[in-house]
Amino acid sequence: MLNDIPVSFVAIVNAMEAKDVFTKGHSGRVAEYAVTIGKTFPLNPTELRVLKIAALLHDIGKIGVPDFILMKPASLSKYEYEIIKEHTIKGFLIMRPYIKTLPDLVASIIFHHETFNGNGYPLHLLKDEIPLFPRIISVADAFDAMTSDRPYRKGLPVGEAIRRLKNGEGTQFDPDIVRRFLYVLDKGYIKIGGS
Repeated sequence: MLNDIPVSFVAIVNAMEAKDVFTKGHSGRVAEYAVTIGKTFPLNPTELRVLKIAALLHDIGKIGVPDFILMKPASLSKYEYEIIKEHTIKGFLIMRPYIKTLPDLVASIIFHHETFNGNGYPLHLLKDEIPLFPRIISVADAFDAMTSDRPYRKGLPVGEAIRRLKNGEGTQFDPDIVRRFLYVLDKGYIKIGGS
């Protein structure tokens, strides 16, 4: 998954995963899911590569989140949740030097928690105001988060994660992206848990 990614970006991914052992492999799986969804669009190889890098780095801002919050074995308090939400801005600040050369990458990092109904963060973007790559990464990220073990809960069965994705169509998620994800999942183009 990382053989065609610049060494500096691989180092960043490794640093993220070293900080949070519970999400080890998460970035790679999100990248795999996102690229598979991306292939259902007319994206060229360069765009797919940028999508892959963006998905790998989508949580880079969590490097700036205290460990006691990332590893908390219970629900977050309102204050702690506000701290977690800052990872999109922190990620933007880390990757800002790339904004002119890789704008889709930077947009993906800052906007992957925007929701289709405008209730996401950090800017409350609505529907197509959210760029395509963050809309793709949002679905890939949510599916992997739901099906993976976390400090505060066991991973959900795939069927329940699919039900929740469908429930989120038009509110949390772009319905078109959910449909494309479910199509590639049904066709066996995605292996759950990565390869």
